[in-house]
Amino acid sequence: MKIRVGVVGYGNLGHAMEREIVNNKRYDLVAIFSRRDVQSELGTPVVKFAEIEAYKDKIDVMIMCGGSKDDLMWQSAQVVKDFDIIDTFDTHKLIPKHSCNLNKLAKLHNHRAIYSCGWDPGIFSLYKLMGQEFLHGKTSVFWGKGVSQGHSDALRRIDGVADAIQYTIPNVDAIKQAKNLKSNIDENKKHTRLCYVALKDGASEEKITNEILNMPYYFKGQEVIIKFVSLSQIAKLKKKMYHAGKVISVDEDNMIKNEVSMKNNPQFTAKILHAYISALPKLESGAYSILQVPLSYISKNYDSYL
Repeated sequence: MKIRVGVVGYGNLGHAMEREIVNNKRYDLVAIFSRRDVQSELGTPVVKFAEIEAYKDKIDVMIMCGGSKDDLMWQSAQVVKDFDIIDTFDTHKLIPKHSCNLNKLAKLHNHRAIYSCGWDPGIFSLYKLMGQEFLHGKTSVFWGKGVSQGHSDALRRIDGVADAIQYTIPNVDAIKQAKNLKSNIDENKKHTRLCYVALKDGASEEKITNEILNMPYYFKGQEVIIKFVSLSQIAKLKKKMYHAGKVISVDEDNMIKNEVSMKNNPQFTAKILHAYISALPKLESGAYSILQVPLSYISKNYDSYL
């Protein structure tokens, strides 16, 4: 019997998740849940988020595709009361708070959650753990060059912003330093945050700039470049959603380097979420990071990789 799946949120990741489930046929996609009045391009029923509770006997797993800045901490906490969930919460410094809350609720309501699932946090978490525990040296993470979904969403949530997209660009000198065990890297100097922002009529560039530069967890203290452009320019930029990243671990004599390169960031993330759906029924009630889920749980043929 196929696992019945729902998707919460119908932005870039929600669209990619819908395509991944429909095209691969491993699971049944029952519905998409959104706060907006939208229609599915593939014919999937779209239901108001306020009506989600009515589906608790019709859906086994909810994939949470909202934004980390304003959505997932409360949405995942609400939805896990009635469903098993997988979410993509990626505000690294707030993950301990998010996981603790989810774990309490999941156990209380006898459900399971995999949180912060994606590529970072997610598979990069695996790379970091392996590199650090194998070498006991230093581990550094670099993102880009490419489109950050989370940072772009954070920009779009600012009052007065009509649309926006953010590119994360790694510092080449910092990457060189990461390969030198004796170098200490300033985390705020590892990347440049290049923001393209289109404003609503009457919005103040000065006010928006100040909000961006002082946004905690996303831009505050970092190297930030802000360019105000037209909506048509943003639309053109959003046609390409590429991204990349690397995890570098070193000791005195050795290096482990893991890299990813993707033409479409939402699609890549959706593929990872899709893989972890099959792991949920094998877990006890509670909330789990990707580090706590055995890799054998996502594959029927794990012995073939030995």
